[in-house]
Amino acid sequence: MITFGDIMTRGLIYYDSEYKEKCKEFCRIRNISYLPHIDNPSQYFQYDPELDRLKQLFIPEEQIVQADESIFTYKIFEDFNKYKILFVKRGRMLEGVVHFSDYNRSIVYDYVYQRLNRLERGIIRLIVIRKKLTK
Repeated sequence: MITFGDIMTRGLIYYDSEYKEKCKEFCRIRNISYLPHIDNPSQYFQYDPELDRLKQLFIPEEQIVQADESIFTYKIFEDFNKYKILFVKRGRMLEGVVHFSDYNRSIVYDYVYQRLNRLERGIIRLIVIRKKLTK
């Protein structure tokens, strides 16, 4: 099983009020929308490029996933439709973020390929067994 901990982006840059202008510049240059709060893992700052400001917000529960949670759930499609990124926590500690483009990582491709390969071999085995039964 592949988890959010396997595909998340680590090494986050956090919002620090001492460096408010540098945080805005960081977001502006890199086209980043969210910076987690340095002192409070339940809050983040959202960058608004039109107003060139950072707004402090609470992280909604549905925007949080656990690091050991599978990346393949029905709920995840709804979450990515609603949010650009999801915050990845291990317990109560923020460990990273995940964007839907993180599903393009090679570990996801390898996992899906292995599952499809196993399915294909199983189907071929069933066909062979079925043919033997009909002779």
